[in-house]
This record gives sequence, structure tokens and C-alpha cells, in this order.
Amino acid sequence: MGPGTKFESLIVDTFGTEVETLIFCSGFIYFKLMNMLGTTKPKVAIARVEELAPFPMKNTQDLLQKYPKSK
Repeated sequence: MGPGTKFESLIVDTFGTEVETLIFCSGFIYFKLMNMLGTTKPKVAIARVEELAPFPMKNTQDLLQKYPKSK
């Protein structure tokens, strides 16, 4: 890693201000989803799990609390 960077165990991308659907995925699936979404503006947040062990439980719980109405 370069200077001034840090590892994130959970990276979240949102598309718009409202989130109706929250998707958890990792690696290659994230890029497939991004290609599928294209330039549309769905009410989706994609949480990319970069570290499976130990699982980022605290970050996941915080994210679920941020979007309590998401599916």
C-alpha cells in the first residue's frame, strides 16, 4: 500500500440519496454488478466485503443501522 492509504474491510458505494436495496458482495461480483447497473441511478448501495476473516461485523452492523429500511 502506498503512503497515506489504509485498508478498508468494507467499502460502500451508493447511487443516490435513498437506498431501498443493500447488496453485500465481494471481489469479481462487485464489478459485474457495476457493469449491470451502468449509468442508471437505482436506489441501491453495494457493500464490497474486502476481508472475510475476521468478518467486519461492526462495520456491517453500522451499515445496516444506516439503512434500516433497506432490503
